[in-house]
Amino acid sequence: MRVTKLLVRIGGGIFLGLVLWGGVELFLRASGTGGVLGFFSNNWTYGISLYAAFVFVIGVICLWAIFSPETFLNRGLRSIEDALEGLSFSRWIIAFVFMMLPSIILLGPWGYRFNLAVFRIVLLLTAALAAGMILPGRPQQLLHRLALAVLGAASLFILGRYLILITEYPFAIGWSDGNRIWDYSLYFCRSRYIVEGGFSYPTYMTPGRHGLWGLPFLIPGVTIGAMRAWDAVLWTAPYLLLGLTLFSSRRINLSTTMRWVIVLWSFLFLWQGPIYTPLVLSAALLVWGYDRRHFGRSLLVTALACFYAGISRWTWLVAPGIWAAIWALLEDVDSGRSWPRRLKRPIALGLSGLAGGAASQVAQSLAFPRANPVYATAFKQELLWYRLFPNPTNTLGIVPGLIMAVGPVILILGWVIIKGYLKWDGLQLLGLTASLAAFLGVGVVASLKIGGGSNLHNLDMLLLAILLFAAIGLYQIQGRRIKSIPVLIRISIALAAIIPACLAIRTGEPLRLPDKQVVDIALATMSAEI
Repeated sequence: MRVTKLLVRIGGGIFLGLVLWGGVELFLRASGTGGVLGFFSNNWTYGISLYAAFVFVIGVICLWAIFSPETFLNRGLRSIEDALEGLSFSRWIIAFVFMMLPSIILLGPWGYRFNLAVFRIVLLLTAALAAGMILPGRPQQLLHRLALAVLGAASLFILGRYLILITEYPFAIGWSDGNRIWDYSLYFCRSRYIVEGGFSYPTYMTPGRHGLWGLPFLIPGVTIGAMRAWDAVLWTAPYLLLGLTLFSSRRINLSTTMRWVIVLWSFLFLWQGPIYTPLVLSAALLVWGYDRRHFGRSLLVTALACFYAGISRWTWLVAPGIWAAIWALLEDVDSGRSWPRRLKRPIALGLSGLAGGAASQVAQSLAFPRANPVYATAFKQELLWYRLFPNPTNTLGIVPGLIMAVGPVILILGWVIIKGYLKWDGLQLLGLTASLAAFLGVGVVASLKIGGGSNLHNLDMLLLAILLFAAIGLYQIQGRRIKSIPVLIRISIALAAIIPACLAIRTGEPLRLPDKQVVDIALATMSAEI
């Protein structure tokens, strides 16, 4: 891999600045914890000393990389590759350990002390740089390996955040843990409860979402730990399933390394919401079944995807139909035909999706009657406009958070369209823009309502649409030679990978529970009172 001097200077300078900033965060966190040097406890003294040594080493490496001649730098990278050549399979093991370091440190016993945003980024990037250098592969794939290491370390951290929550602890471990498990039990385990008066399902409950999470209640004697394990599966596996389906070898020709880079990137891109699993599964169903050569199957799969989305949340019921319609429009390369003929397939797919969405509402009202319609409260809540910008509910704010989440991808997509690498004409761009604008409007309005402003999860249809349309563009651009990529677009590509990884690691700490004796006393007291 030939590393350009400009890339090294920009990256090395930014990384060195982050390392110094992280040191300041660590110093301020440790100050006042003890009497060593008038500031630190013994443990923090060791930690600060270790970080100071780390800063010195990283500073020397960064300055050497920045000021060394380009040819000397590339020879140095080649020497490292040659030295690692003999490790063979051990390289995978060592690289995996490095990718696990952020999870081990931040989710381990001391992790709650490191609620430091920049320090976490430094930890992620340092571990990923080490893992990327060690991962096996051709020298020309160094940047691909570095990307795989960054995205892999962040994905492992998300997985670790859910795995540590798998416990038989009988009380809630999150603000909605207890009431959610109660909700999930109502579809398959309602016979356990004695309900005074007539029973009707709560307005917010839907079989597509709550029924999916409640499937373990079909198992006699299922435990709280099993329910939490199922929750961990649903918040991770479907994301990977969608990525693997969207970037399968059937649809795009990629090396193994690049395929996993894009799959893990799609996982983290969607997790910026995070997006509820039923909509992800609807998208995965659409991607799996959609095929331009088999239009009848595409119509059926679109209807099924809209049906499942509709029985999961009423605001989703037409989303897969719109995705399918725009997909058909974007892959229509015959721009010489009239608009009515070109719109024939997109309209048919949209109508098929609309039929599936309408059927979902009819089926749900008949099978699971409720006292009020599902949209009963949707139009009564006020819009909380302050949530557009940083606030106590959402420290990033809807607008800055959305710009960070999708800005680099939109910029890259816009560049390849303007440069003509994607041959999308006015009709295709009109359909693309109109659908994204509709999803943006619905998502922003939902995010400004009560209960919707702590993250970007209500912009779920927009995030999925951007991922799908970017994938379609990648299908069409593969194999074309791109002569030169401007520095701004190179930076955007790097940010598109780094930002989701950094956002994934910005929160998360070890699970701290009371002693078993305290829990047993609380349970005994509750039982006696009941």
